Amino acid sequence: MSLDGDLSFESLSNVPVATLQRVRLDLLQVGNAAESEKLFAACRNEGFFYLDFQHAKSIIPEVVEGIYTLEEELFNLLEQEKLRYDVDKLSKMKLNG
Repeated sequence: MSLDGDLSFESLSNVPVATLQRVRLDLLQVGNAAESEKLFAACRNEGFFYLDFQHAKSIIPEVVEGIYTLEEELFNLLEQEKLRYDVDKLSKMKLNG
């Protein structure tokens, strides 16, 4: 099956794939220390992660509202404060983004 011209699914087998941490929301909800550390490490090292809602209580609307609140607070920080969280300074991984 061709995706685009000569590019096929088979030719994609040599493409490097990033491994992302999966963080379980249900474990974070009950204060699981190991899952909290996994979340912190993923943020610190990669800068992103999968948030697994599969076993979580149905609190998605509250979570989404919390994300919007965090986003507003983050972007309202002074530039100098935002630069303290520059992932390129916190980690050896260069994200170029």
